[in-house]
Amino acid sequence: MKAISFDDLIHVIWTLIVTEETGQMNPLIPRLYERLHEFKRPEKPLTREEMLQLHQINIYAQDQVRVNKWPKEYKDVIPRKVREACEEEYAQFDKSTQHSDVQLDVAKKLLKLRSTFQENAKMSKSFRVDFKLADVSKVVLVKGAEQVNPRTGEWLGFPGIKHKFLQSRLTGWELLVIDADKWKETSEEQQYAFLFELSRAQSQKAETFEETVEFTE
Repeated sequence: MKAISFDDLIHVIWTLIVTEETGQMNPLIPRLYERLHEFKRPEKPLTREEMLQLHQINIYAQDQVRVNKWPKEYKDVIPRKVREACEEEYAQFDKSTQHSDVQLDVAKKLLKLRSTFQENAKMSKSFRVDFKLADVSKVVLVKGAEQVNPRTGEWLGFPGIKHKFLQSRLTGWELLVIDADKWKETSEEQQYAFLFELSRAQSQKAETFEETVEFTE
């Protein structure tokens, strides 16, 4: 483990978390995570990417401690001031949307349907969703081609961990995903039909929309 330098340590841990199969813990992750306690690199401050990764690593670690998979001492491996700085950096990152045109289009159509919703709504201390429809307990994420593996369709990187976290922790909420590229290729009639169903208490997956949106169980 010592062979991994401090320059690479955060990225290696984060990559292992991203690629970890659901329900299967990689034993390397806690061993490498413990090394963050001795992290020192005075000549080079944390980069923005490292701060974003470290925030998601901390979320993962706190979750493992919460369910008693990791010892409670691991809760404070990352110093509080560092956690707070990384959380603030991630909050700014998570507020921004890479698909503002699609999000704006969806918002306009929801307004025309007189739906009640929030944009960029915070669902936890750590993560936001693109749309939150509290009246029907549904949340929506918008994804683009650059956020998924083109072969498997699975989420990648920061959105991947966010999606995995929301899937496992959003008890009582239905999580839906709109594919930004496919949304643009779909007729307005189909878009309104989908959003109408979205606004109802029970969503019904329209046949014509199967290829356009992804419903996450």
